[in-house]
Amino acid sequence: MKTKLIFPPFWICNAPYLSVPSLVAFLEHNNVEVEQIDLNLEFIDKMLSSEFLKLCKNRIYLQDENNEVTPYFKEIINFGINNIEMQKDIFRSERSLNISTYEQSKNTIALAFAIINKSFKGENIENYYYESSYNREDFRSIIQAANDSFNNMNETLISILFNYFIDDIVKNADLIGFSLTGLDQIIPTFILAGAIKRVNSDIKIVIGGSIPTRWFARKEYAPYLFDYIDYVILNEGEKPLLSLIQYLNNERTIESVPQLVYAVNNKIMFNDLTAECVPMSNIPTPVFNINDLERYLTPKKVLPLLGSRGCYWRKCTFCDHSFIYKDTFRQAPVDKIIGDLKIYAEKYGAHYVNFHDEAMTPSIMEELSRKIIDSNLSVKWSTDARLDKKLTYDILELASKSGLSVIFFGLESVNDRVVGLIDKGTKIDITQRIIEDVKRAGIASHMFFICGFPTETIMEYQETINFIEINKDIIASHGCSRFGLGKYSPIAKNPQKYNVIITNLYEDFNASLSYKFTRIDIEKNYFDKIEKLYSYVTKELETYAQKIFHIIIREHWVIFWESLDFILSDVENKKNSKCLKSGVFVIETESQILLYDSAAKEVFEFDLSAKFVIDLIFEYGIDDKKRLIQKSSEHYNISQDQISESIEEFTNLLKEKELVFKGE
Repeated sequence: MKTKLIFPPFWICNAPYLSVPSLVAFLEHNNVEVEQIDLNLEFIDKMLSSEFLKLCKNRIYLQDENNEVTPYFKEIINFGINNIEMQKDIFRSERSLNISTYEQSKNTIALAFAIINKSFKGENIENYYYESSYNREDFRSIIQAANDSFNNMNETLISILFNYFIDDIVKNADLIGFSLTGLDQIIPTFILAGAIKRVNSDIKIVIGGSIPTRWFARKEYAPYLFDYIDYVILNEGEKPLLSLIQYLNNERTIESVPQLVYAVNNKIMFNDLTAECVPMSNIPTPVFNINDLERYLTPKKVLPLLGSRGCYWRKCTFCDHSFIYKDTFRQAPVDKIIGDLKIYAEKYGAHYVNFHDEAMTPSIMEELSRKIIDSNLSVKWSTDARLDKKLTYDILELASKSGLSVIFFGLESVNDRVVGLIDKGTKIDITQRIIEDVKRAGIASHMFFICGFPTETIMEYQETINFIEINKDIIASHGCSRFGLGKYSPIAKNPQKYNVIITNLYEDFNASLSYKFTRIDIEKNYFDKIEKLYSYVTKELETYAQKIFHIIIREHWVIFWESLDFILSDVENKKNSKCLKSGVFVIETESQILLYDSAAKEVFEFDLSAKFVIDLIFEYGIDDKKRLIQKSSEHYNISQDQISESIEEFTNLLKEKELVFKGE
C-alpha cells in the first residue's frame, strides 16, 4: 500500500513546513512506504515561471473584451515574463544576501503574483496569502469548492495548476493525506480532494492538522465533509496515521484507530480512543526532500525544528494553541535536539534553524547552548521564548555564543491590569531587564503584542505603544495584531468575565476558528481612537531593525542577523542618496521607458533618453545634480546649460510622484 502525504497550497515558498516531514520520518521509521509532496512549493514554482505567466497573459487578453489592456500594461506583463526565471534563480542563490538584490527578487515575484491575479478573477494570491470566491469560513462553500472540482466545473487557479501534477499525485496512491495548517489552505485542499476523487475515487483521503482538530472538537457541531474526504485525524497524528494505514492493510479494525473521524451511512463516527503520544525522545528527525531544498526561495538553506510540543506556561487566556496538544507540554532531551541539528548539517547542509517551539524554557536554552558549543556545531538559530524571570543575561550570552540570533517574545501588553487578565505572568521590570540583556548579548528581540484585548482601554494600549517607543533602540522589531477570540481559548469559555458577548455562538455552517463578539465596555469613540493608534503602530512605529525585517521574510531573519549592521548602513545610504525606491521597475520598450511603481500600481512614461539619466540616479542619487548634468552633457553631446533644465524637471517629477526614497 502506498501512502502520499501532501502539504497543500498556499503557504510561503521560502522554507519547508515541519508537519509532513515529521510524519514521513515517523512512518518510515515504522517501515511504511510513504512519499511526501510539498504541493505548495510545486504550485508556486510553476506559477513563478515564464511559461505560466505566458498562459496568464493569454487569459488576460482573452478576457479583455473592451480592449482595456493598455500597451504599457502589456509591457509590464512581458517584463514579468522575461525576468521571473532569472529573479527566482537569484533568490535561490547567495547573491540575494545583498539586501537590495533580495528586495528586487521579492518585488519581481510580487509583480508575477499581480499578473496571475489579473488573469484569475475572483482569486488573489500573495506569499502567505490566498483568497477566492469560495468562503473558507462557511462549510457549505468549502463543500461546494470540492463539489465543483469533482464535477470539473471550476476553472480556478488551483484546478489549472493541479493538472500539471495530477498524474504524479495519484500514481500508485492508495492513501493521500493533507496536512491542513493554514487558513489559506482550506479551499485549495478541498478543491484538490474533489479533483482526486474525480480522477480515482478508490483513493482514500485523510486530512489532519490544527484546523480539522478544531472543526471536529465538538461532536454536536461537527461538519459533514465526507463526500470528498474519507477520514479526519485529530490532534497529534503520528500514531493515529500509522494505525489508519494498518487498518487499510487489513491489520486492524477501523474502530481501533485512535482519534479518527469518518462516516458510515452518512453518519459521522468518532473513535474516542486516544493514542499515547510518541515520547519526544523517540520522534525521528524530520525527513526533507533533498531536491526540494534546492528549490525554496532562500539564499541559504534554513530548516524548522521542534524541541518541544505544547507550551510550558499554558495559561494565557487568549490562546488556544495548547488545545491541539490536549493542554500538555513535552520536552525533547537536549541530546536528541543536538542529534537533529547534526543531521540537518550533515545530511542537508543546513546551518540555519528556526525552532518553532511555543516557548523554549530558560533551562533548555542554557543546556542546548552549552552542548551546541561543546559539540562544535556551526548553527545559527532562532526561537520563541517567554519573558521569564529565569531568562538571565548569563544564559543569553551563552546562547548568543552558540548561534542564537533572534528571539520572538509574546509581550501582549505592559499594563499590569491587562497582563493580569491575560494571565501572562510577566512584570514590566523583568521585561525591561530581559530586552536590555538580549540586546547586550547581541541577539535580536521581536515583540508581539495585542491591540484591543477585552476591557483594554485606549490609555492601557497606549502604555504598550509607549514602551515600544521608549525602547526602539533596544527592541529589534515588533508586530501588533488585533485581538481575535479563539473558539477554544479560556476567554471563549468564560466571556462574561471579560465583558464580551459572543454573537455567533450557534451557527451550523460556521467554519471559522474564532468567534465574532462585541464588547460591552467601550469608551466613547473607542474604535476611531484604537484604529488610529493601530495604524500608527503597524505603519509608522519603527524600532531599530524594523525597516529591515519588513523587507526580509521572517524565516530568513536568522540568515541576515549577523550582517544586520552592514545592511542597516547600506539601506540608510540608499535612502539618503535618494535613488529609485524598491518596487519601482524600469521597463525598456522599443519606443519608451516605463517606470512602474508596483506599490501604487502606477505607470509613468518617458522617452528612451531617460534611461541613461535613470542609471545615473541609481549610481549617484537624485540630488547630485552637478554630476547628473555633467555626465548627461557628455553622453548626449549637449552643453550643460542646455540640459540642466531638463534634468531639473525630470528629477522634480520623480520626487513629486514619490518614485525615489525621501531620505532622512
